Amino acid sequence: MGETSVRLKENVAGFLCYLLGWITGLIFLVIEPKNRFVRFQALQSIVVFGVLTVILLAVGLLTDTGYFFGILLFLGALCWVWLMAAAYFGLQYRLPLVGNLVEKWLT
Repeated sequence: MGETSVRLKENVAGFLCYLLGWITGLIFLVIEPKNRFVRFQALQSIVVFGVLTVILLAVGLLTDTGYFFGILLFLGALCWVWLMAAAYFGLQYRLPLVGNLVEKWLT
């Protein structure tokens, strides 16, 4: 595993891309211009958690169903933990649909 331009190991930077969802993804996408592994994790974090944020906000504003909100939150949390662990162990896990889209954007 290589270093990044922010002097972190790429697995640690990849982990941090998911730490605060799309916010840290955006930060690492801006501050890491070269490391493809970190940029992939950052962009995937932005897409996945940006979409989840929009859905959760829409559901919360448009409906009064806490059950659906809870299911989305639980699924988002599972996804969050999985992606952070995969990045930390150096795996470039591609989520279905999102991973391929992110890969196209990086090339």
